[in-house]
Amino acid sequence: MASALARATDRGIVLCFASGRTVASIRVFARELGVSVPMVGCNGAYSVRADGRELHHEPVPDFVRDRVLDYADEAGIHVNLYSRDEVLYPEASPWNDLYLSRVKNLEPRQVSRETMRQTSVTKLLLIDDPERIQRHLTYLRTQVSPDEGAVTISEPEYLEFLPPRVNKGFAVAKVAEDLGIAQAEVAAMGDYLNDLEMLEWAGVSAAPANAAAPILRLVDRSFSSNNEGGAAEFVDWIVSNE
Repeated sequence: MASALARATDRGIVLCFASGRTVASIRVFARELGVSVPMVGCNGAYSVRADGRELHHEPVPDFVRDRVLDYADEAGIHVNLYSRDEVLYPEASPWNDLYLSRVKNLEPRQVSRETMRQTSVTKLLLIDDPERIQRHLTYLRTQVSPDEGAVTISEPEYLEFLPPRVNKGFAVAKVAEDLGIAQAEVAAMGDYLNDLEMLEWAGVSAAPANAAAPILRLVDRSFSSNNEGGAAEFVDWIVSNE
């Protein structure tokens, strides 16, 4: 993958990493790959320029934060609260262990529930069994309207709450505008439901072969799976067709 990204940057192609992770966690991968790029974190609620300067931050409304935290408390669901690059949680659980096994360069901080309710929120993450996540999604969509907050599933076990109308597509559009790049010149690759709006917005969209079915139905082109170098294939295809 590193060599494919190097070929892209040599041709003047601007890279951007977009993820549900914090920017701090994305930055670890960028260092490993040897690139300096704009980064979209927290599924579009927080992004930075290639030099690390903040580009934008969209907080979750306080009343949505409190409504989701009330539900998590009542239902006994593990919840992580993101405030820019910091992750807070109220108590240890096996679900937090799962989360920690998937992230890099993060040390979530355990705090009181009162502290969580006094913190400016970039996003909220509920973690639970995938079948229960679907039930939580159905119910909470009746409690949080699209004008109040955005809801997405980023992993089978992850239900995320973001500021209204915020998603990866929203943030990638802001990055492109900041760089003076037209929508038609943006190519994006994603594999899960939280990539949907970004792929719909991009001029060219792609997915690895192991992407979620709705994503594969949407994109212009698919490549090998994540485990078989599909992302590198996509980058080289963009370079060869520039």
